[in-house]
Amino acid sequence: MHNAFLKKLSCFGLILGTCALLSYISAQTLPDSTARDTSLTILPPMTVSVTRLKVEPEKLPQKIELIDPLDLALTPAQDITDVLKKNASIDVVQYPGLLSVVGIRGFRPSLFGVNSQTLTLINGRQAGTTNLASLQTFNLERIEVVKGPVSALYGPQAMGGVINVIPKRSTGEISTHVKTGLGSFGTKEFIAHSGGSLCKYLDFDFSGLVFDQGKDFRIGSEYSLKKLDEDRYSGKPQQIFANGDTVDINDIAAGTIRHYTKYDKQNFSLRLGTALFEDKIIVDARGEIFNADAVETPGDISTVDNGSGMKGVCRNDEEVSITGNFGFNQVKALQYWAREASNNYGNIDYNDTMYTSYSGTNEWLGFQLKDDIYIPIDVFFIKPIVTIGLDYNNVEASSRRWQQRGKEVAPYSPDSRLSDLGVYSQFFGDLKNGLATATVGLRYDAITAKMISSHYFPNNKAREETFDVFSPSYGLTFSPLKTLTKNYEVTLYHNLGKGFRPQSASNLAGYSVSKPDTTGRVQIQQGNPDLEPESNITVDGGIRCAVTAVGLDVSLGLYRTIVENYVQSYYERVPAGKTEIYNGIRYPVAAIMSYRNSDDKTTMAGLEWDLEWNILRLFDRQEKLAITTNGHAVLVSESVTGGDTSEVKNVRNPNFTVGLTYDDTRRITFRLQTRFSGKQKDTDYSSPVFPYPDIIYPPFLVTDISMRIKINEHNALSASVSNVTDENYYEKRGYNLPGRAFSLDYEFSF
Repeated sequence: MHNAFLKKLSCFGLILGTCALLSYISAQTLPDSTARDTSLTILPPMTVSVTRLKVEPEKLPQKIELIDPLDLALTPAQDITDVLKKNASIDVVQYPGLLSVVGIRGFRPSLFGVNSQTLTLINGRQAGTTNLASLQTFNLERIEVVKGPVSALYGPQAMGGVINVIPKRSTGEISTHVKTGLGSFGTKEFIAHSGGSLCKYLDFDFSGLVFDQGKDFRIGSEYSLKKLDEDRYSGKPQQIFANGDTVDINDIAAGTIRHYTKYDKQNFSLRLGTALFEDKIIVDARGEIFNADAVETPGDISTVDNGSGMKGVCRNDEEVSITGNFGFNQVKALQYWAREASNNYGNIDYNDTMYTSYSGTNEWLGFQLKDDIYIPIDVFFIKPIVTIGLDYNNVEASSRRWQQRGKEVAPYSPDSRLSDLGVYSQFFGDLKNGLATATVGLRYDAITAKMISSHYFPNNKAREETFDVFSPSYGLTFSPLKTLTKNYEVTLYHNLGKGFRPQSASNLAGYSVSKPDTTGRVQIQQGNPDLEPESNITVDGGIRCAVTAVGLDVSLGLYRTIVENYVQSYYERVPAGKTEIYNGIRYPVAAIMSYRNSDDKTTMAGLEWDLEWNILRLFDRQEKLAITTNGHAVLVSESVTGGDTSEVKNVRNPNFTVGLTYDDTRRITFRLQTRFSGKQKDTDYSSPVFPYPDIIYPPFLVTDISMRIKINEHNALSASVSNVTDENYYEKRGYNLPGRAFSLDYEFSF
């Protein structure tokens, strides 16, 4: 405990000392100026970069949602997962203890490691994490969410959509913002950000966070939607515990303390940049460290505290980018490296009996090269832009396992590597500044999957397979009122694209021999290099309307997705007399298990909407009083397996938010926001019955309130109440999340 206190104290000192030093340097190198306004009123970004071309979102054919600085500031959140699920109507699997994944447009969130169905980026490159709980929000400028397949631009994993996280990039006068706060469950938090220009040729951003939840959280005591859904477990409303007792899982959870939920985390990031030759060349170098080395992890609530444990989570990455603006060409080169590691400990006790029982590491290395070519012609008022680029990404997954301290045993799976070299081109044509636009894209990916040999798997051969994928897309927008009036704008959009996910390295290149059975025969498990990647084709379209005079923006869209090439295992015919070597001895082969693409398909279709109405625009006021809602409703969800049709799992239906935001642009900002998540199908892995039965999650409704009051130019107070309704809810059954929580923060800017 003494060492933990010293570690946190040194983190506080590092943040404060760095901010003070940078502010002193600013005072010596830049002229005096008026202190910056600390109001949260920031104009929304005019362009988005997730489409690899900085274009106004209304000119793009995709469904795009922007989470701006006001959303980031007013959303009670522990990490980026909370911000996404409360602002972008996505699906979530979230556990207490810093573990979460998301899904978009009916693609189930899943812990597939480095090979998921939703792609997460930082500044347009691989985020370098499979766990969104390690991505924090305090150092972000905005988040861009594109829904629908984007493999024509980004290649693998972009099936359901893409999440692009944009860190802060400050220039000009240095501004420093410090925030400290206290909250429920013994929470203490300290955040600082400082950024701006140290001199003419050097700008920076430094951010730091120290967070500590010193007490176990309490689960919500209410379940306000219970009467709407009495049969919420599809004929299985009770849970059988290990000791034989039969109780309602919600009754045992309601209002109780969830033991082993304490944790602390630290996050630091630094960016250094320079602009040369009158801003024609911009160079940025950025690094980030995330560390949480003592995260308590509760098990399934049906086991009470028996499944609890402890783990450590860390992530660090770096990137260097060079951007050149050469008139008709805008060139960008970027190199990145990232590493995440998770350690599980074999004992929850806080003493020397603890040891590392499992260690998993994922490491990314890659580079990008892109050129936006602004063709210098203006034919029929069309301004064409051609983007060409090259991406390379290599990710290696490795793991180790121990049965007890010092005794290492074989991990659960061999190490593997997945590398991708992709080239792409995209044409964007703009007719009369937004009257109509057309986008056409094509990408080619050459992918290599490799199983890595290890002495812990002497009967697993190192193998490598390579395959390629073409991914096309096109999109159209049309704004018929663009040239007639400035007060009304109606845009029709349509998009069709392909997404894909490579098969795993073991499915493609695996080859292992099992231990001989009691009859002295072995079994072979081998990959199939001819497997096609899992892929989907999505067509979507809709309408966007903006009425400037009344402050109304609304959009409504539909999509339909067909997913194919799922993998299924099967047993091949064993040739007569076939043998294989196990530990140097040759044995007859009893069976050969391999993989093939299934003829089964999944069809998903849904309705999406967004609405923001600033009521005060009716009275020509500068303040903001906005009613907002965004959401997603699944209309079709049919997964065919062996002729049987079932519903896609881990997808809430419907899933939407409704909010009220007030901002007087001077002193007060306020938000009241409610998130409703409908029923969801899942598998009950805690059931004593096998095969495990399906269950239906209950719907829930969670409401948050947050407010910020600016006292003067340098000081502000903010407060929030998350989960006002005190719902007894969960994103993953058996892992109930915190009930009502309060926080109070003091902010100082200089």
